[in-house]
Amino acid sequence: KLVFLLIHRILNIVFLGLVAVVLPVSWASRLGAVLPMGLGAWASVIVPGLILILWGAMAKRIYRLIGVLVLDFRLWKRTP
Repeated sequence: KLVFLLIHRILNIVFLGLVAVVLPVSWASRLGAVLPMGLGAWASVIVPGLILILWGAMAKRIYRLIGVLVLDFRLWKRTP
């Protein structure tokens, strides 16, 4: 049971990391086309703001998951 929990947490960390990378790239490529004429220049301000908000939310969750993963891994190593 603990092995599956470790695998799940590792995959969760990888998924959150990918989301933190893939979404900003997607936003940067599409936001300029979505904004009305003349506001396309604001994409250089809006996208970094959205990225910072996203990374702030992801960083806290990833940090917690890594902490719990380390504790679970130590517990797994102690079990015979």
